[in-house]
Amino acid sequence: MEWVEENSEADADEYNERRKEEAMEWVEENSEADADEYNERRKELEDVLEDVVSPIMSKLYAAGGGPGGAAGGDEDLGDHDEL
Repeated sequence: MEWVEENSEADADEYNERRKEEAMEWVEENSEADADEYNERRKELEDVLEDVVSPIMSKLYAAGGGPGGAAGGDEDLGDHDEL
C-alpha cells in the first residue's frame, strides 16, 4: 500500500504507460527471442505492475468500490430470484 500512499493515480497511469512502452520496445528489439525469454520478460513485467495495481485495487475495494464493499454490499433486492 506504500506505493499508493506516495503516488497519485496520475502517477500510476504514467508509470503503467511507461512500462507498457518499455515492454513493446523490448518485443521489437528481441524479435528473435525464444518462448522462454518472452515468458521471463512477461513475468518480470507482471511482478512490477502488481506492485502498482494490487495496492490500488485493494484501496478501491476497501473504499467500497468493489464487490462486498459499501457500494456493492448486501442491499435488499426485494422478491427477486437469484439467477
